[in-house]
Amino acid sequence: MLPSNPVAKRSALEDRLAALAALRDDPHTAEAKAALKKALGLKTALLVATAADVVGEGHVTELLEVMAAAFDRFVANGPKADPLCRAKIAIVKALQMNEWTEEAPFDAAIRLRQLEPTWDGAIDTAGELRAIAALGLAQARHPRVLDDLVVLLLDDERVGRVGAARALGDSGRHEAVPLLRYKILAGDPEPEVLTECFGSLLHLEPEASFAFARQHLDASAVELREAAALALGQSRNIEAVRVLGAWAAERPADERRVAYVAIALVRAPEAFDHLIAVISEQAPEDAAMALDALQIHAHDPKLVERIEATIDRRGDRDLRERFLNRF
Repeated sequence: MLPSNPVAKRSALEDRLAALAALRDDPHTAEAKAALKKALGLKTALLVATAADVVGEGHVTELLEVMAAAFDRFVANGPKADPLCRAKIAIVKALQMNEWTEEAPFDAAIRLRQLEPTWDGAIDTAGELRAIAALGLAQARHPRVLDDLVVLLLDDERVGRVGAARALGDSGRHEAVPLLRYKILAGDPEPEVLTECFGSLLHLEPEASFAFARQHLDASAVELREAAALALGQSRNIEAVRVLGAWAAERPADERRVAYVAIALVRAPEAFDHLIAVISEQAPEDAAMALDALQIHAHDPKLVERIEATIDRRGDRDLRERFLNRF
């Protein structure tokens, strides 16, 4: 018997992955759906994950039940069948993207932990899976969704806690408001979790939560101040420009940088006017930070033209070079 050739095996797998990915161009033909259905029944997690991505992005709803069955199969077969949860994550994401209303896969996924060995112990690779499942349960209006999400707010993995905070906002339930406020007050080592909590509050209860976030611009913990600032920017409330501009004037450089990013997130003419004024009139350090913050709007040719004209009037060579490198 000839020994197996790992290079040939890898090449064959890459060819199959490429063939599945090519189905994105038109996943609704009979041939494409047949190929995707066949792939979803395979044992190779990467092939199933790729097929699930195509089904999800292409909204091939006829194959959602097939994907739900594939998810159950990978859960039953354990970690070795699906290292890093690639197939399970792709399947649950596709179901969530297509507003799958049956709770079973989400319910199983939000409770799943998959410990995989590392050189110094083991890691749980199912954090992202739990986060996506949380969104699916919120979207499906699971009657016990808050019970699941409050547990996930304390997840060991950052991505799980972020997913819980986001899903609480998506739940549309007013009862989520005190849970989110409690999490903010209790704190979290990851600023992203706190920002998502503020963002969900602003979604569920805009006016009261704007005031709540604004109060935390003076919090003792820097990560809480910065999370509040970013959430105010993401609220798209024009008042945030004035509030954040005043806050920036009193803060050290690191927090001014966050304030300028938050102002850019408001995505309104008033926000652009404020940041262009900083580029025009403030110290070089602040002008550079405001320019960096506006980089997220590099696709807006009129705004880019205004920024360039402002820099030309200022006559700062370093700022001009920074502009050319970022826009």
